[in-house]
Amino acid sequence: MTNNLLIALHRWAHRQDENFVTDAFAHLLRTLLDENPPAALSILENLTDGRFPSSEFEPGRIQVHTQVTGARGRPDVCIVSPNHQIIIEVKVESELGDRQLERYLEDLRELCPDSHTTMVLLSRYFVELSPAIQEKVISKRWYEVA
Repeated sequence: MTNNLLIALHRWAHRQDENFVTDAFAHLLRTLLDENPPAALSILENLTDGRFPSSEFEPGRIQVHTQVTGARGRPDVCIVSPNHQIIIEVKVESELGDRQLERYLEDLRELCPDSHTTMVLLSRYFVELSPAIQEKVISKRWYEVA
């Protein structure tokens, strides 16, 4: 048996796979920001297709939050730096809700009109985005982050 805390705890996460994966991913990002900033930067650059540039990377000034409630919904992960905000919607097995990404984009524009913003869909399976948001949302699959 593998001595892995996440594997051991996962058995208690019945029907909560997406929340469990989201919190584990956020924990990993926070830990890397504290203990291995170059690795954290590499992940953020990969997730955002370079929209989060290394020049904006300020260790200690980046915060990772989960389940932040906006006017139009609750994105899974919100990463905030002094000049950039990243919203990540995590999907494991579930599908997108009705206009879910469009609603989060509207919240992002209203909350951060003066910041650079990036919306990322991080999913297990391929998700075809509507033409209206294809240029505004970066779609990544979990294997691309791993």
